[in-house]
Amino acid sequence: MKVNFQRDFHYGEGRFKERNNPNEVPDSMAYKLPMDAEIVDGPANPKRARKGDGEFKGDDKSTPDINEAWEGGKAPKKPASKKQPKPNRKA
Repeated sequence: MKVNFQRDFHYGEGRFKERNNPNEVPDSMAYKLPMDAEIVDGPANPKRARKGDGEFKGDDKSTPDINEAWEGGKAPKKPASKKQPKPNRKA
């Protein structure tokens, strides 16, 4: 992710990040960022694409590598389904 720092930031092993300059930072360091750091480029929430009248667009099946129904061309991953426990039957 890219982050703008409001002040110089030191994060171990003598490495510094400059302020007011988009710096590439590993996602694993997100919890160590200072409170005044501004995330410039990070994981975005997927949005549905809309037509001119505001209705949702559908996916064009003739282009299997691009999903026109979502902005950016990729659909979000579906969450794993929860398995329902089987009821206990006593005879």
